[in-house]
Amino acid sequence: MRRGVKWTLAQGAEEYLPKELLKDPEGYVREHGKVISEGRRQLAAICDGHGLKLFVKVYRLKPVERLKFFFRNSRAEREWEGAKRLQEAGVPVPRPFAWGRESSIPKKTFFVAEALQGGCPLKEKNLGKIMPLLAKTVRRMHDTGIFHKDFHPKNILIKDDIPYIIHLHRHRLRKTGTSISERLWDIACLLYPLKSPKLIKNFMSNYGTVNNIDLLSKIENWIDRAQKRHLHHLKKDCLKSSNNFRKTKIGHMIIFSQKTINTEEVLEIISKHKDIVDCSKKGLVKDTEKSAVTIFYSSGRRICVKEFRYLTCFRGLKEFFRFPKPRKAWLNANLLVAYGIKGIKPLALVEHWRGIFLKNAFLIYDSPEGFVEFHHYVGIICQANVQQKRRFLDEFVKFLFFLRDVKIWHKDFKTHHIMVCKTKKGWQFCLIDSEDVVFTKWKTKYILRSLRQMETSLQRTNVRKLDKIRFIKRFTSLLPLDEGQIILNRVL
Repeated sequence: MRRGVKWTLAQGAEEYLPKELLKDPEGYVREHGKVISEGRRQLAAICDGHGLKLFVKVYRLKPVERLKFFFRNSRAEREWEGAKRLQEAGVPVPRPFAWGRESSIPKKTFFVAEALQGGCPLKEKNLGKIMPLLAKTVRRMHDTGIFHKDFHPKNILIKDDIPYIIHLHRHRLRKTGTSISERLWDIACLLYPLKSPKLIKNFMSNYGTVNNIDLLSKIENWIDRAQKRHLHHLKKDCLKSSNNFRKTKIGHMIIFSQKTINTEEVLEIISKHKDIVDCSKKGLVKDTEKSAVTIFYSSGRRICVKEFRYLTCFRGLKEFFRFPKPRKAWLNANLLVAYGIKGIKPLALVEHWRGIFLKNAFLIYDSPEGFVEFHHYVGIICQANVQQKRRFLDEFVKFLFFLRDVKIWHKDFKTHHIMVCKTKKGWQFCLIDSEDVVFTKWKTKYILRSLRQMETSLQRTNVRKLDKIRFIKRFTSLLPLDEGQIILNRVL
């Protein structure tokens, strides 16, 4: 027998909510609605109401949450209360209609609000135009005592140039007022993915001071903390089933993948890769005892597959007693994207185990057109005029210093592990062979090693010695004086 659902409704909400939805929310949205996202603990969907679209969230409670239900509000009730409070304060939120729970000891709770048709995430809009109003909206939210606690760009929807705050299920109400640290944390989580000092300054100037404290002077440190927290969670999320990732076991295979690609497509890509390698077809880039690389098109995407091979039992067994090398490559590739080194994006990792032996693994990338290996592109740029060569050199040095600032070092920094793409604004760089990426501070010996690796891999190209000297001098001139002089003396 199906359990009943006990509802709390907003005034006048009955005229918008179908009776079938109130009887069985999850069953109704699966049959009559469109599921937007689904994980083990949460489902979100859009469905038709009477005269408008409804946004429905289903929260599945863990056993410990069912016990906590008797002592504190559930996530659905918190979202309801937060949305109602902001609505009464005049802060833009989707109109909340109802929240419900299963009777007795609930296993599920539900939240229903108006769906914002035509709304889009914050990052897809003209940020310079939206920032002043967004800052004032966030300020009003904090002044009402709401600490959002999960405030990132995806939790802001823009409709008709008005920012709407959504997903308040983690919020906390501070009756004495939101503290400075809580305000800074919300703002940092919202701003750090934008990676624009100009936009950050624009936001903070419109947010204003709190108790005569200038928050702009403090926000940089909080943004660093927010980014570290995000990366810490990403390390866990990409190795399990989560909001953006999927973990699947099929026979002897373990598949880690983005939710943007389904399991059937992953298996189809692996099959096509094997066919290209076995028959030496067009698209085969590399085929050695330890690895094979192919590039081909699948479902309209340019795909790159790197196969890790373990031909001996000893090599396959070694991966059982350490963090497997292919898994490290998958993890690091996702972290590089999170740091803003985009272009070549990891889609999936397939590990094929035989008991405790790793037989092989396949790392699948989305590799757009235009990206070429650095040493190939250098051969092209050497034929360009002096002004373009200097621009390219400056862009590459800027990329290296970005890696230095965010503490990303590639242990095998040969030029065929650096990819380059010419864009309208300049050049885009990214790293491959991510299993050799280390997140650590650059030491002088690391810089010397990387420069030697680059020099060795450029020997067969037509790069003039004068251009190499210009690069070294440009690079070392931006380092601290003592370190730059040491490297200059050792290299030249």
